[in-house]
Amino acid sequence: MNHEFTEQYYLLTKERLLAQQELINELGAPVIPIVDAIAVLPLIGEIDTFLGKGNFEYYSRQMY
Repeated sequence: MNHEFTEQYYLLTKERLLAQQELINELGAPVIPIVDAIAVLPLIGEIDTFLGKGNFEYYSRQMY
């Protein structure tokens, strides 16, 4: 029983953390539409590999 609880807690916590990370990424780099096919992505500060890859994947999905 303890193993089940631990596993469920881990899965719930992992899911919650991933959702929070996605929200932080969305809020951290908002896309501002200019015209139908053009948008601006303001970037402030350093972009590390994790953020760069995550933002590229997220915004690629949003555009298509």
